[in-house]
Amino acid sequence: MQKIVVAFLKRRLPAAYKVLQWIKYLLIDLHERILRVFARYMVMHIVPMHRNSFITADWNERVGTGCQSLGIYSAFLYSHMHKLPYLHSPLKVVDHNYNQDQKFEQKIENFLQFSKGEKLINEVNLPVVHLDNIGEIISFLFRSKILNNGHPIIFHKRHYHEWADAHADKYLEIQNKLREKFIAGSVNYRKHQVTEGKINVVVHIRRGDVDASNAYRYTSNSFIREQMENLQTSLLQTGSLAEFHIYSQGIPADFSDLDDLAQLHLNGNIFDDFYNLVHADILIVARSSFSYSAAILSKGIIICDPYIHNSPLSHWIVYRNKTDLLSDNALRKFNKLSAKSSKIRHLIPQQNSDRRLVQRD
Repeated sequence: MQKIVVAFLKRRLPAAYKVLQWIKYLLIDLHERILRVFARYMVMHIVPMHRNSFITADWNERVGTGCQSLGIYSAFLYSHMHKLPYLHSPLKVVDHNYNQDQKFEQKIENFLQFSKGEKLINEVNLPVVHLDNIGEIISFLFRSKILNNGHPIIFHKRHYHEWADAHADKYLEIQNKLREKFIAGSVNYRKHQVTEGKINVVVHIRRGDVDASNAYRYTSNSFIREQMENLQTSLLQTGSLAEFHIYSQGIPADFSDLDDLAQLHLNGNIFDDFYNLVHADILIVARSSFSYSAAILSKGIIICDPYIHNSPLSHWIVYRNKTDLLSDNALRKFNKLSAKSSKIRHLIPQQNSDRRLVQRD
């Protein structure tokens, strides 16, 4: 019946249909705004008071590996800061499964090892409050106020970015824990080859699901080239040379204005790509949860632009123009990396000087 009415309005009363569509989107937007207010209030003030409860993170919808992993990492951070036990909700459906791999979600679980050392949500028989559902939030607030109910529960949310973005540096307190999980799951992966003695710079460029029409997520090739050229100039001042590796999606022609500066790694699988992002000497982060998640695990130097969706950590270099790569702070980081690279060169036997490094610390 609803479809018939909609079809009738579109055909006979297009002006009325447009008004109804506008009202629909207005109500959806209003609902989302109210939900964000309530969810933020719960995350910031109510959930931390329930010391005997648990938290979990699960998008429960089709989003990419980056969104899924970063949501879980934010839950680990929230759990750590509030001393609330984390329960792992296994991945159900992950987007960008281009090969229609039936075991895609399990492979991601095995690779990132979210559940290593953690209880699963189905091992704990407790009521669940979904913090992405305004009805459940209001019901919970009413019941807890009237009944003063202090029984343990599970707080479920897609992510805890409200808290994590306000305390991004705290990721350093759980970095080793997250890295241990990742290292345990990625033992069979190897880095791309890097010319002996050069600095391994990995550039993640978000393409595929974004283009120039999506300015919020898109970074132009010209801006990326500017970053790379200015980074090379800064590294030269420390006596080092960069070797750039671009990880992205598309065809070589899409990067014809960059391929003279970098080796292209296009349309690879997410596991090889993520592994190489994490292990870069310098990682240039895209406006992407995928490379942001890798940056959280990375021990290298992180460079990002000021428009990434989540808050940068304070020790990352936020690139606005070339002066950001020539600051005293940036040059100190590059000098330290250059010294480490020189030490590696010194330790390599002379007869192997024409070989290429596959693994570097």
